[in-house]
Amino acid sequence: MWASREQESVEDNVTTLGEKTRAGARGPFAPKVWPLALGLAVAVVLGVASLTASVRAPHPAPRNIIENLAPLADRAPEQTMSQAWGSPAITRIGTALDAAHRFIFGRAITPDGVWLVGSIEPRLVFGVTRETPTAVLWNIHTREITTLHKMSTIRSQLTGAAANDRWIVWAELQDALRSPDWAIFAWNRATGQLAEVAHDPQVDGVALAGSPPSPALQDDTVIWSQPEQVPGEAGYPLVAHTHNLVTQADATLVAHAYLPQLVGQALAWLPDSTAFSAAVSDVGMRRIRGLPGEPSHLALHGLSLALCDDKTIRLVNDVSTGAPLAATISRLTLPRQCGDISLSARLLAWEDDPSPVVWDRVLSAMVRLPVSAAGGWRWASDAALIWSEPEPDAQAKADFAANRFPADTLAIMTPRSDSIVSP
Repeated sequence: MWASREQESVEDNVTTLGEKTRAGARGPFAPKVWPLALGLAVAVVLGVASLTASVRAPHPAPRNIIENLAPLADRAPEQTMSQAWGSPAITRIGTALDAAHRFIFGRAITPDGVWLVGSIEPRLVFGVTRETPTAVLWNIHTREITTLHKMSTIRSQLTGAAANDRWIVWAELQDALRSPDWAIFAWNRATGQLAEVAHDPQVDGVALAGSPPSPALQDDTVIWSQPEQVPGEAGYPLVAHTHNLVTQADATLVAHAYLPQLVGQALAWLPDSTAFSAAVSDVGMRRIRGLPGEPSHLALHGLSLALCDDKTIRLVNDVSTGAPLAATISRLTLPRQCGDISLSARLLAWEDDPSPVVWDRVLSAMVRLPVSAAGGWRWASDAALIWSEPEPDAQAKADFAANRFPADTLAIMTPRSDSIVSP
């Protein structure tokens, strides 16, 4: 249950839509003068019924809240995989489909742990191919490929994806080098029907600059953010939207929301302005609570939230508690900046740090993965733990000499072979 309003002391620190903010849109099309780690906001929103309400003005976003945390252990104990989990089975798949094509993982997998969502792209560098990428499903056991959608240009790019038992959703950037045009698509797994969910808003026929969306999926509801005009505000802040794929109902949630995620009863997002920061809200977003820091990435699983802020990852075990949220935070300090982070019932994973480790929430320990080459990334969900193993240096040099992009190897552990992923 969510704590009552009287139990919280910071939820009234909320802006109105008329207040000015200090930053504009985030992402590759925004000016590069904003700090790497912008603020974060978190809110718990309406149930499925409220998410399918009529479109309305977005809720106000929480103001930036600064709070000091008592430092915890800087580096957790580390175990090898065999020490932590025994000898789980690992499936390794090379992403080089042939000499001319490679698979790019879209950071989504079906709940049964069988189908990876991603794209097939030419391995040849730009300028020597006219082939466009294709959004696909890839079976990790049979290597069967199911085509979802042929993208529009040779510079198109999949910017995010999500999957459940009924739907596959993803976003495509139409031309990653030349324009901010994008579209979100949904593929019905039962019928194979493809539908466009949303596309970039435009002014005078030109797409508004802003970060391309990375859609999230909860049951039949898709959530994303897009730049648009908000009454009383200058510019085009990012606004979180939902669309129900069955009823076709749309809802507008909150302004200044970047990369929103929806899991169960919890909605989390990174704001597009340093004037705002982390927050938690109850049903109807009537009560907003603040969290410290200026995270650049987040991951949500149930009522647990992981935040990445430079070299620090904070894990909030339960965002619904009535206790001071700072008291529920565990903190990990990494040797290098963390990139995108992912969270499952048991595991926490992050990218950009070359150390091949993940955090085991049950063991309260780092677990070192058996990798064949240094570098790569790690990604966790309840369906699978997946990490990449880059090509050996000699092979990568040979590929570049042949005008080909290198192709890494995906290592995959699923619940059927690894009970630790989803305890």
